[in-house]
This record gives sequence, C-alpha cells and structure tokens, in this order.
Amino acid sequence: MIDQLDEMPAHAAEAILLNVCGSARWSRAMMTRRPFGDLNGLRSAAAASFDHLDETDWLEAFRAHPRIGEVAPAESLAASEQRAIVDALGATMARIIELNQVYDARFGRIFLIRAAGRTSAEILRELERRLINDDATELGEAAREQREISLRRLETLFSP
Repeated sequence: MIDQLDEMPAHAAEAILLNVCGSARWSRAMMTRRPFGDLNGLRSAAAASFDHLDETDWLEAFRAHPRIGEVAPAESLAASEQRAIVDALGATMARIIELNQVYDARFGRIFLIRAAGRTSAEILRELERRLINDDATELGEAAREQREISLRRLETLFSP
C-alpha cells in the first residue's frame, strides 16, 4: 500500500497526506521525503515533518477536525475515530458539548484529542483537566494529540 503512495502523482499523494494532518506545511514536508519505502519510513518521515511545524501550522491542522461529539462526514477519518464518543451516554455527551464551548472561548480553537481507543468518560476527564492549562501548555498538548491522531491515521491507512 505504501508503494502506491510512493508512486502516485504528487497532487494525489499530497491530498491523502493533507487528510491525515490538515497542515499544508506538514503534507509538503512529507512529499519531500518520498519515497517512504515501508511503514517505518512513513512513520519516520511523519515524525521529522512534525518537528518543523510552528504554531500557525498546528492551528491549521486543528481546524481540519470536527469538534468532539459533532457529526463528522461519514467518509472522513474523524468519523470512525469518534465513533465511541458519538455513542456516549446523554449526560456525558451534554457535558462534553458544554465544555467544548468553554474550551473554544478560552483558547479560541477546538479541543483536540485522540478519540480513538478512549471512552467518552476519559475524553471528558481530559477536557476538564486541560481547561486549566495556560495557552502555551495547551498548545503543546493539542500538538501532541495531533501527532498521535496523524500517526494512527497513517497506520490505519497503510498497515498491511
């Protein structure tokens, strides 16, 4: 599968990578590291590409995500990642939606977390915890979550 990514036209490969991580700088950096060869090469390229992102790039990537609990388009990567949260109990979901608005007002962006593999209760606890972060700390946490989401997406898309 990675061989297909390595061989496809640049515009098509970049579109796939931009869907993995919404940062144009990240996807362009990934393109300069083609061919990836195998999953380890792809992971290595992704990690190296993340190392050169700045706050503007991270914020661009964050904007590519729906809010936790919002309905993502069925064909999007976010839809499957947020499946557990969509199935959350009403009270937990209502609290997540409420705190999403508080987070947005506090930080000026969506709350970003790797939803895949987490329960709605875990996500709610993380949202509550991270609301007390200062801006720089929270940007760092959100960037780490973006990295995790992107790496997981690459593994999902390109694992044999």
